Amino acid sequence: MNWNSVKLRITIGLVGILLLVYMVATMLNLVPALEEAKLRSRLQFCEGITIAASLMVQKDQRESLQALIEQTVKRNDDLLSACVRSLDGKSQFSTAGHETHLEEASRFDRQSVELFRDGKSWGKMEFAFKPVLVSHLGMTPWLRLGVFMGAMCFLLYMIYLERMLGGNTNNKGVPSRVRNALDNLTEGLLVLDRNGKIVLANKVFGAATNSSPDELAGKRPEDCFQWLDWDGKPLTNFPWLNCGQKGESVIDSMLSLSMDESEENRRVSFKVNCAPVMAESGQGNGVLVSFEDVTELEKSKRSAQDANQAKSDFLANMSHEIRTPMNAILGFTEWLQRGLANNREEEVEFLSTIHSSGTHLLELINDILDLSKIEANKMEIVNELHSPYRLIDDVVRILKVKADAKGIGLNVHYQSDLPRNIETDDVRLRQVITNLTGNAIKFTSHGSVDIVATLVEKDGREQLQVSVADSGIGMTEEQLKRIFNPFVQADSGVTRNFGGTGLGLTISKRIVNAMGGEIRVTSEAGKGSIFQFTVDIGNVENEERISHPVYQSEIKHTNVRREIKRLKTCEILVVDDGQANRRLVKLVLERAGCKVSEAEDGQDGFEKAMSGKYAVVLMDMQMPVLDGYSATRKLRDHGFKTPIIALTANAMSGDQEKCFAAGCDRFLAKPIEIDNLLESIAEFVGVSEEAEKETVSVAETKTTKVNMTQCPSKLQEFKLIFHQRLFEFQSALERNDSITLSKTAREFSNEAEDFGFDAIQNAAATLAGSIENGSDWRTSESKLESLLLITRDTLLRRDMDQGKSAFAGKRQSNRSQAPIYSSLPMEEAEFREIVVDFLPTLDLKFGEMEAALQRNDFAVLASLAHWLKGAGGTCGFQEFFNPALQLELSAKSEDLDGAREHLQTVLDLKGRIVVV
Repeated sequence: MNWNSVKLRITIGLVGILLLVYMVATMLNLVPALEEAKLRSRLQFCEGITIAASLMVQKDQRESLQALIEQTVKRNDDLLSACVRSLDGKSQFSTAGHETHLEEASRFDRQSVELFRDGKSWGKMEFAFKPVLVSHLGMTPWLRLGVFMGAMCFLLYMIYLERMLGGNTNNKGVPSRVRNALDNLTEGLLVLDRNGKIVLANKVFGAATNSSPDELAGKRPEDCFQWLDWDGKPLTNFPWLNCGQKGESVIDSMLSLSMDESEENRRVSFKVNCAPVMAESGQGNGVLVSFEDVTELEKSKRSAQDANQAKSDFLANMSHEIRTPMNAILGFTEWLQRGLANNREEEVEFLSTIHSSGTHLLELINDILDLSKIEANKMEIVNELHSPYRLIDDVVRILKVKADAKGIGLNVHYQSDLPRNIETDDVRLRQVITNLTGNAIKFTSHGSVDIVATLVEKDGREQLQVSVADSGIGMTEEQLKRIFNPFVQADSGVTRNFGGTGLGLTISKRIVNAMGGEIRVTSEAGKGSIFQFTVDIGNVENEERISHPVYQSEIKHTNVRREIKRLKTCEILVVDDGQANRRLVKLVLERAGCKVSEAEDGQDGFEKAMSGKYAVVLMDMQMPVLDGYSATRKLRDHGFKTPIIALTANAMSGDQEKCFAAGCDRFLAKPIEIDNLLESIAEFVGVSEEAEKETVSVAETKTTKVNMTQCPSKLQEFKLIFHQRLFEFQSALERNDSITLSKTAREFSNEAEDFGFDAIQNAAATLAGSIENGSDWRTSESKLESLLLITRDTLLRRDMDQGKSAFAGKRQSNRSQAPIYSSLPMEEAEFREIVVDFLPTLDLKFGEMEAALQRNDFAVLASLAHWLKGAGGTCGFQEFFNPALQLELSAKSEDLDGAREHLQTVLDLKGRIVVV
């Protein structure tokens, strides 16, 4: 019989058995429905009693109320006790033993219904019932159903499997038609009896093992061949023996077979699958073993791994370097977005830092993408003229934020005048200074970090010498011997306490050596370290020597806003599938005097380009429907003569030629430099006659400053602050960054104090103090959750006080229907647009959550919950944070009931959103 046919019959039989057993369980009334109906009737009963009690409370009929609860308990055998509580939690009327009954009752066996007087909450009625979910043998109905169906399915399946497989077994031998079918399989196959001896071996197995299938009959596979595990050691745990003994399948077991002891590489590799087969007598299991020959695949895999080892090492090293400039970019951008710069000069300084950090980051990414360097496993040094002062000052400006956060000084000293420019690879030199200074800050908790730069002479040529000294933890002699090894730090505790991969010093040493210098270190445990390195700077005899103060005075005059001359009035088509990209380019071009049309993909761009009159087309190369290359070729094939400028994030060698081959006139790599973009367009359209008089600031096109004083009220202003702090809390929580979490909590406490929110101030201060006193991370998470809940409740109460909620005056327990408003300043069009765009996306994502829950796809559900946790806060709906967090945790732990509960909470919140 064909094996696929056997598997199909087994599957069909199993489905039939499940349906049959479920029908039997239904007829035997084992499906738990009566208990659920009983719970619903209890709730209706409690609601009716509470309505009567509310009327008595309204009329102050205390004796009647006491009689009501006593008679209710007495006349209902299912009800153990009842109680009436006032708002302060005190028992006003109750039956005997109520507190004990309530404490012992499960959540299914107790009810609580709110009492009203004069339209306001007065208290509540509590009911304790006899257990409803305990039944036969102490099992719940669902457990009882599961045990019944499991036992019946197992019994019927064994009977079915024995009859089906038994009917296809012949004790007298293997039929020739069965042997022929097995010989035609592409995998090697062994059939073993219950004693582990070979009953049948197909031809594919014989060919793979250089053996005769007939001669193998009656022997044991482990006795016939020299089996090895995946590491090449003699195999002791044979998968077919495990399968026969335990009666369980073994899937994808990897092993190899040594064909010749004298030839080390003469090994055959197999992927082995074993399945138990019941013998016709019913005594013991036989085993069906398949052998998939993966020898060539494994050789190819190992060759690919060896070829990519250099690439992996290089990528690991470079990724280590990306975080520092990203920290400066995000940090200073957020600072500017909040409008916290003291003056315009400080804004320009921050923008300059962002730009230099972004440039450095882009250069690192370009190196990562340069496959020729990676595969050649060599580092290329590109020396050009650069200012040594600018390189060192940029590093100090970027890392000073981290030093200030730790309360330590970061100082730079120039012991001699330096050349205005030196010949060096600025990216590599910046890497070394950043690595050494960043390490010094990381391992220093008090005192300062000092950078000293000077010129020294070596072998008749000048070199730049940079020293980085700190007052940190220092190192022992033994530790100093290992610090330049890759992935090595002083000891295992360093990684736990300070983080890092141990790649920074390895990278620095290789760069310094490649730049013609050397690196040295002196250190004493507990007293700090001094790292000192030198690099070649080329022939600088003709370069003017200037002091650092002179350099700073010069840079002040050049570090001003770059301005763009207006272009001639024209219409430009921007074809890009990224909305943010189109928005930025459109904003810049419109400020430069151009009219801009947009297209979201290559096909749309082709149709608009052919139907309009555009001076220039900006074409993204990677798009859906029709990519930029195809769209450009299609335009040129139709006689389109307008200049096309390629915009692409693919900046590797050959991409520019590919764009030109498609028909583009210019090539610009992303991220787009504004000056380069406008200069490229100006080549085709020219500049306006008023260009000398009218200018547009690039800085103004790239920075949107939120002025919180324009918010309509102090409450709205504090909501915006809370919205911003929420991101910082979430980011620190995901990184387990206790220092940032404590700092943010302390700042939020001060802000709450300024606005008079005492409860929020105390909760934030408690969180900060807990972290600073060394509490564990779980405690910090709990206190952060408490802070967020207190803040949301406080803001909701203030909203209600201002008349935004129709439920003003009700207690917190009755706020489940209160509308939810975004904390963003909705009076500003750009913020309102963000919220409006969020709502349909939320509907779509919620549908995906429901679908994922229905199919028990917890991985997708966790991912969607994580999205909601961040996206809700982005749009000012902080109410989603905690339910989304709980939903994510439930999904990760595969808690189906918990996930359903928290998803229902998300649905309730979604229905309460109001856009005003």
